[in-house]
Amino acid sequence: KADFDRIYYSSDKFSGMKVLQETEASGGVTFSIISEIQEGNFEIAIFHDDKGLKVLRAGESEKITFGEAGVYRVIIGGESAKGYVAVQRDFDK
Repeated sequence: KADFDRIYYSSDKFSGMKVLQETEASGGVTFSIISEIQEGNFEIAIFHDDKGLKVLRAGESEKITFGEAGVYRVIIGGESAKGYVAVQRDFDK
């Protein structure tokens, strides 16, 4: 399972895809994403009910709010990637 408020993922050599966070939201949710890359490449994608919403390239940081209920997934995909990704999730009150 990947249902946590905060995720920190780092790797010295990552290739492939990995679900970093999976959230079932009953309303709005905000993701704060910070990433850094030293080698290789990776991208971070946010999906809502299996539909792609946003892609961030390695080294980008962003705070993104979505207002719809459903299942959100934050996924990393990379090739020979050395770096880290930090994700914080906050639900609208």
